Amino acid sequence: MKICLLGDIHGNLEALHRAMEEIKQKGVDKVYFLGDLVGYGADPRECITIARENFDIVIAGNHDLAASGVQDYANFNPQAAAAVIWTYNKLDPGEKEYLSSLPMVYEENGFTLVHASLPKPEEWRYLFSEEEAASTFKHANAKIVFVGHSHIPMVLEVGDEIVKKEIIPAMKLNKESGYIINVGSVGQPRDEDSRICMVFYDTETMLLEFRRCEYNFKVAQDKIINAGLPEVLALRLGFGK
Repeated sequence: MKICLLGDIHGNLEALHRAMEEIKQKGVDKVYFLGDLVGYGADPRECITIARENFDIVIAGNHDLAASGVQDYANFNPQAAAAVIWTYNKLDPGEKEYLSSLPMVYEENGFTLVHASLPKPEEWRYLFSEEEAASTFKHANAKIVFVGHSHIPMVLEVGDEIVKKEIIPAMKLNKESGYIINVGSVGQPRDEDSRICMVFYDTETMLLEFRRCEYNFKVAQDKIINAGLPEVLALRLGFGK
């Protein structure tokens, strides 16, 4: 089975349109989304619609639950909090209900999806340390764990120790190893690369492909500014950080 995994769209419709072009071109069997459809960007409703119509599995991100009104955003920075409040006021009751109903963890055929980490996905811990990675892998019921949240693509191979692998466009996974894979971000990359990031994975050959694509981020920037959202949310799209 060939699947596409993507995350952290954050209301960026231009980036999502570019991702959908790649998905259609590649011809995949399923599309899985790792959370945060909304937040930061100026087109949350449109992104929700596309996800509902085209994605097979969507899991909850912290911005999704905050923007739907079911989770506190007290720990968000001021710009993120402003975007959550703006998004909440834009969404209709059905869209809020959809976001609030999303699962926090999904498991299927040898892999686990979670926005941030395990065993407590609701704490939204970033997977930066070896301890966090080990804990997440220990509590997953699968050998491959796909995550998002940090907006930074990453591959950790789990064996006798945890090894951070170099990100290359295509790599074949070792069936004897476990993996934690961050799929990066479609709508707001933070690895100093403004291009969208998404992952394609073949469950039979175990071939993993990171796909980076340019898109017209200037249109997304203009929308953010015209909507009255914090300017920094627009500026960072051009820097990828």
